[in-house]
Formats: sequence, structure tokens, C-alpha cells
Amino acid sequence: MESKRGKSKWNSDKTKKLQNKSLDGSKLHGVFFLFLLVLLSSVHGQEINEMAQGVQVIEEQWFTKTIVPLYSYKTAQMMVWRVPVQTASATWRLNTNSSYGCSNHNVSLWLRAGGFPVVSMDGGKFPPQMVPDLNHQYNTSFRIGTRGDFRVFGPRPGNWYIMAGISPHDPKGCTTELNLVAEYAVVQDIVNIVPVYEEYQDIMVFNTIQNQQLYRFLVPDGAHSGNVTITKCSLRTRDGSNQKRVNSCPILVTSSPVSVPTKDSQAMNCTDMGGGDCSFSLESVAGRWHYLAVTVLEPLPVEFAISVVLKGCRSSPRQTSPMMVNKIDAGSICGVSTGRRPLQLIFRPSSPQAAEICGPQILLHRRNRPGFFSFDFSLTGNSTGPEMLSLKSGESTVLAFTLEERDIGGTLAVELALISHRGMQPGMVRETMGCLSQGFISTPVYTHTEGRGGYTCPHGRLITQNSSQAASGIVFEQILVPYPAVGKYYLTLSSHCYSTNGDRPSDDCSIVPIQILFSIHSNSCISGTCGRYGRCFQYVSGEVLYSSCTCHAGHKGWGCNDAEDAIPDFKLLVTTLLLTLTNMATLPAVVLALFRGHYSESFVYFTNLISSSLFHACNQDVYSVCILNFSVLQFCDIATGVLTCWVTLLAIAALPNTIRALFHMVGALGIALAVQQNAQSSLLQVVPFLIGSVILLISWIWKCTTYRKFYPGWKYLGLYCIPGILVGTAGQLCLQLAPEHTHQQYLHASWHIAKGVAIMLLLPENPNLDEPDKPESSRSSASLNNHARQFQGVPESSFKHLSDSNQSSVDDMATVTRMNTEENGSQHQL
Repeated sequence: MESKRGKSKWNSDKTKKLQNKSLDGSKLHGVFFLFLLVLLSSVHGQEINEMAQGVQVIEEQWFTKTIVPLYSYKTAQMMVWRVPVQTASATWRLNTNSSYGCSNHNVSLWLRAGGFPVVSMDGGKFPPQMVPDLNHQYNTSFRIGTRGDFRVFGPRPGNWYIMAGISPHDPKGCTTELNLVAEYAVVQDIVNIVPVYEEYQDIMVFNTIQNQQLYRFLVPDGAHSGNVTITKCSLRTRDGSNQKRVNSCPILVTSSPVSVPTKDSQAMNCTDMGGGDCSFSLESVAGRWHYLAVTVLEPLPVEFAISVVLKGCRSSPRQTSPMMVNKIDAGSICGVSTGRRPLQLIFRPSSPQAAEICGPQILLHRRNRPGFFSFDFSLTGNSTGPEMLSLKSGESTVLAFTLEERDIGGTLAVELALISHRGMQPGMVRETMGCLSQGFISTPVYTHTEGRGGYTCPHGRLITQNSSQAASGIVFEQILVPYPAVGKYYLTLSSHCYSTNGDRPSDDCSIVPIQILFSIHSNSCISGTCGRYGRCFQYVSGEVLYSSCTCHAGHKGWGCNDAEDAIPDFKLLVTTLLLTLTNMATLPAVVLALFRGHYSESFVYFTNLISSSLFHACNQDVYSVCILNFSVLQFCDIATGVLTCWVTLLAIAALPNTIRALFHMVGALGIALAVQQNAQSSLLQVVPFLIGSVILLISWIWKCTTYRKFYPGWKYLGLYCIPGILVGTAGQLCLQLAPEHTHQQYLHASWHIAKGVAIMLLLPENPNLDEPDKPESSRSSASLNNHARQFQGVPESSFKHLSDSNQSSVDDMATVTRMNTEENGSQHQL
């Protein structure tokens, strides 16, 4: 069915199930006006637009989503849509607005019914035991800045999950706003059929149609197949007054479980059947609606009767079923003879159906485990370990379990092992087959093509195990289902014996049951891990939770199992040792700072050495050791690295101790806050360097002005300062180029070495730095002061002073003068 705004009709001539078309420029104004009307309506709500010729169109809108380049499931944007039952077609109308520089890129979308889309983002292979279910998954792409339609005919009812993102080769800075509007064409004109299943009447529906008519019937539990029969076919005139019996009924019958039939569904052309009844078999899904579409191939109306007979396994003997009647003679029932039959049946009694040979059907019990998507299924009463089960030869055992909406974000694992039987006849092999299917009960079928034989699973995934594999012990065969869809699952198990040397198998081989072990469980990613070369993460997008692997060291694939472009292990080990041990280049700077009295600086250098070594030892792909939490190590590495540059600039500035201590505290607190706010910002390195350089220049200018001499001296500037700045700049350039370079580990190691060398060159000899030579005026005043201090010990003399000898003052003065002359002469001799 195809539905357009203002007009709805059943179109059976569609030759494509999937259409992807773009709107041309002449319709942009109309579509934009329609888009504005949709925005004014209720968001993510549903509204009825029209109802014509038995088709109702329901519209559903999603919020505008911002999508980014799709490198992994981490950057994917998920959206959930609820498709109603009896939907003939679902159309998603797309609209994008891009940022600057993104107009020439594409937006990719994946749709899947019942579960998340399964896509290998990096193009890697799936694990050999993994069999993804892609039957109801579609994908499309369109250019950013355009509008388009994406249509699916006969969608399965229930949740549909859409994953969107920009193509992986697009730039990281490109973001796009995506808006989706969905339209569902729901069939209203539908006729219900009562299927014949464990009944004693042949129930049929008699109808006359001219174009096409949709029928449906509900499949009860236990029924897994059936037959559709068309009888009493005839042509009628347009006014319906006359009818004409025909040898072949000119109708086409298409059948589909769960969803409305399409051109790709199972079909039967009754014209090719010749005379007699028209009949074909079908497979059904228990507990769900099954749909039939009958299309007339002639211009005249066709009259016919349609009936459905279902087959299945009965868990108990058949009991008498109630009859459908159109008249009851109450008198006859009460014992009064009226000469008439007490009941008049609408449909004639049918012959009893032959009972099928069916084994036990077991409903498994769910057990929840700690962790996301962690649970398993077991037999009732068992609580630990794999489950043990006995299988009889020639009989199938069906294990049933159900997955809910909360279970689809992990990986479902089914494991099977055979317990070897020691008393087996030599050359005899016991084999167990299992068929995992959703909705259908699918039994393994033996096929022989091109000279080779083997078992196949028509509607599911096959798992096998034989006694030759179990000869050395219990070995589990495994199948993995990523992002399993919602619904009921069946694991059908059967077993048989065969001979490898042509002998006839013994009776014990077919009589003695085969003992097997099975396990059905679910975990995040693959058994909660991604192997040695990946990490398992859980992501939330569009209010849904799912798990995915993030691979490293060149590995790719769903479970990081594809090593086509992998980095060898010895290179990974060299990288770990290189990035860790090159931090030792800072150790000489630590010792030099201690020797010259820069104790605070020495502590900061030592802290950066330890933090950087521990961080790089933890930040490696395979060969890694994490002593502390990764976020803590990353914070310490970045903070101490910036703080190293800060304290070195303050040491060169030769500030007074009190002022330098103040700047140390201000810098430490400011850098810690900046790292906590945005550790990846480029300003984190630039701002402290600029502020420290301004403080350095101000300090040097002040000293030059004070001492009237160039500061800090040509020798320090030419031999230490300028070379240290050049080495540090080259190391910082290597650090900035490392993330985009193929040999980033060598560039980063070069930064570690350059940092240690630059610190040793820039660090002054003492915390206050050598003062420059003072000017001549200062030197003259200093010599005068020294000369004055030389005469502080000379006794004072006076003409009025009398000696102890009672001589005259003139004689005393001569004595003093002579003493001074002798003292001065002795000083010059020294």
C-alpha cells in the first residue's frame, strides 16, 4: 500500500519494497510550510490526517536531533518509533540543516524492527560464531541540506530503531540537525478468519471482491504451520446478478506472518492451479496475527470461499470442541419429540486431524545476573551451571524463552555440548543439532546438494555438536546474536546416530538418550568483554541503553577480532616502555634544582615525573598497568605538566621569596581549576605561559631600571636562556603534532626529553639569580664606607689630653703622631 497526503489507495503494482527519493526544488516551499505545521503540532504525538478507502494515515514526529560523524556506536544517535499493527507502509520524511563546511557530506541511516541496527562501523569482520539477524534491517543515505523520503512496505508492528550519523570519512567538526516525521498507512478494511485448529468443523469465509481484500487470522499457541484453501470460485457480473463457474480461480493470494503482505511475500497464483480447489501451505508464528491478501486478476468481481487449517503439536489428548450452530430446537433438547434435528450446524464436521510426533516443549525460566544485559535462562528448579538435558533419537525437544525491550542492547549466546557415551559401538557417531529461531519453530532439516549433505535451519541459526568433538572432553559450540530483537525464541534440539564405516548402528544408539549440556545467556558486548584488544562500554542515546566494543591497537570488528590492520605486540610493548621511561629525562632537572636550592621547583618536577610515568603506563592499549583510576592519573599528568612550566618561569624571574610563594599558590589553584573544567583545551598551556612571561619581563625590566645594567646578563641569556627556550619550543611543537601523526609515540617521547633538557638550561644558579655589576657611583660610596670602617679602632686625640708621665701636651701630641705613623706603615706592609 502507498499513502500520500490527501489521497490513499491500495496499490498492488509496486515493484520495490524500499523506495528512497528526494524532493526537488519546486516543492521546497510546500514542504517547508508543511514542516512548520508539523512543528506546531504535538511533538512525538500521533494525529489522524485522513481516512479514505479503508486506509488511515497516522503521523508521528520526533524531536530535532543533532548528529555527528559516525565513527562507532559511541557517536551514534538512536531514535525509537512505534509502528501500529496492520500498517501497510511506513514513510519517514527527512530534513537536515548543517553547519558551515558540511553541505557536501552525507547522512547515513539504518532502520531495524525490534532491535538496534547491527553495523560494523569500522568495516571489520564479525566473529565466526556470530550470526547477526539482518532480515528486517534497512539503510539509506542522502546529502546534507536536502529533504527526502524513506519508505518500507509491510513493516512489522512494534518498535523500530533508527540509527543516524554523518559518514565516517567526514570531518570531526561537522554537526548536523536532523528532523524526522513518520507517516503510517494503517489498513482498516480487514476481514477476520477463524482458523481450523483442534476443531470438528470446517470453518470458511465466503466473500465477493472486485479489487483486493485483506484477511487475517490469529495463530494459537502450539500451531506452527497450516494450509490456505480457496474453494467455490466463480465470476460475477458487475451488477452481481449472474455468476459463472470457472475452472481456475483468477486470484492471487499473498501471505505474511505478523505484518501486511507485500510483493515479496509468499504468493500463490490460483490461475496456474487449473481445475479444483486452490491450496498452499504456510508457516505461522504462534500467538501473532497472520495476514492474507487476495487480489483479483480479472476485471469482473470474484466470489470464493477461503479457509485456514492449522497444524501443530498437542500437549494433551484431543477433547470434544464446541460447535458453531445457527438454530437450536429447544423442544428436542428438553425431550419433546418434534421430528426435527435438535441442532443445525453452520459448518459441516471435519475429519480428525492426524497428530504430529512432537517431543517435549519446555518454557525456560529467566534468571537475572548483576550487570547490564546480564541474565540467563534455565530449567525450572536449577540455579547454577549449564543445564543438562536428555534427547531421544528421532524426537525433537523445543526450548522456549522470551526477550523483552530491556534485553536487546547486549549479545545473546547459545552454547551446546555433548556428553560422550563410553559404551558406544566403534565407528558410531552421535550428533546433536539445534536450531535457534525467532517466532517460528524451526526443526533442523537434512539436505543433500552438489554431492554434499548437511543440516540446515530454514528460519534461524544452526548449531551442531557430535561425539567425535566430545571425545577429548566437554567442548561447547556457540552461536552469538548481537542486539537480539524482541520476541519469543525457540531452540529446537534433535539428535541421531550414524556410522562412519558403513555398519548399521546398534539398537542402543537409537534407544539410549543422548545427554547434552546447554546454556542460554546474555551479556554486554561479548560475554561482558571485548577480548584483549578492546574495551566494553555502555552508551545511552535517545533514551535507550546499549553496549558496544571500542577497539584499539589497529584491531576492528564487532568483537575486536579482526586483526587485518593490527599493530604487532612488540610495537605496543616498545610504545609503552618508550612513553614511560623517557620521563626519566626530568630526573637530572630534579637533582639540579635540589643542588641549587630550588626546593619547591624540585618537588614539582619530581611530581610531574611520577604522574606522567604512571599515566602513560595506564594509557596504553595492551601492555598497561593502572595503579590509580585513569581520570585521576590524567588529571595529575596534565596539572603537573602545566605547573612545571609555571614554576620554571617564576624561578627565572628571580622574584622575592614572599612574592614567588604567593604566585606558586595562585598558579597551583588556578591550574587545578582549569584542568578540572576542560583538560583538553589548548588555552590550558597558553594562558599560564603568557602570564608567566609577562611576570618575567616585568621583573627583568624592574631590575634593569634599578641597577642601571642589562639583566640577567649576556652570558645567561646567550648560553642558557635562549637555547632552553628553543629546546622547549621544539618539544612543545612535537607534543602538538603528536595526535595527528602516525608516529605519535616518538614525538611524545621527544617532548619528554626536551622538557628535561629545557629545565636544566633555564634554571638559574640560585633562587635570586646573580645580580649585575653595580655602577661607579655605587662602587665609590662603598669604598668610602670601607675606608671609614678602617679607622674605627684608632683612639681619639686631643691637645688637652695629659699623659700619665705628666708631660706637656706638645710632647704627648708628638708621641701620638709617631704611633700612628708606625701603625700605618705596618698596615701597608700587610
